[in-house]
Amino acid sequence: ENDFDNAAGVVGVYDARAKFNRIGEFPTYGMGPHELLLLGDGRTIAVANGGIETHPDFGRAELNIATMKPSYVLVDRVTGDLIEKHELPAALHQLSIRHMDADRSGTVWFGCQYRGPGTDRPLLVGRAARGKDLALLDMPQTLLSGFRNYIGSVAANPVAGTVAVSSPEGNSLVVIDAGSGGVVSSNTLVEVCGVAPDGAGFMATTGAGEIIEDSGATRSEPDYVWDNHMLRIEQAA
Repeated sequence: ENDFDNAAGVVGVYDARAKFNRIGEFPTYGMGPHELLLLGDGRTIAVANGGIETHPDFGRAELNIATMKPSYVLVDRVTGDLIEKHELPAALHQLSIRHMDADRSGTVWFGCQYRGPGTDRPLLVGRAARGKDLALLDMPQTLLSGFRNYIGSVAANPVAGTVAVSSPEGNSLVVIDAGSGGVVSSNTLVEVCGVAPDGAGFMATTGAGEIIEDSGATRSEPDYVWDNHMLRIEQAA
């Protein structure tokens, strides 16, 4: 959530046992929070602060592109205390950190969207480990060009030890080995964005209304416009 008057991000706290009444908030220690991720310890929240200031009075206008400052933050969900805060180098201050997922080692993978000159081709995918600086992943220039400076979703598959990143702007779905950081596969899919683990691979949704399973099976739902993201929910035993 956003505290628009103070151009600051907050995490709203809601009581799921009482009609989701809002009972509090704590800061994200940055601006423009885009995604939260509860880590494996059940207490630490990772926050992707995109760094972009917006305000309802100005519609969807992005107000601070020249001075934006994205960050990756760890917060204690019980106390709201800041645990760690990491920023990208100053030269990459227009690289908005947006989406995240954690692999089986606990490393958080993140994808970015670049708000700088369209002719630039910065690295867009990175890793975050506790106590270490953010590390952007070297990728072939052909893949970076295909992303068109926009990563739409990130999903990890703990079973396979892989991470998938999608770019609806570039019609691109790339799977990465979480251990080596090497590219496992690259696929061209129309406006692909939603991605979630599926068996030993991933399921994806496209702008053509398709649901593509890891097996290769494809279902078409042309009456639906899929959201940019998918979440896999395991059924309790």
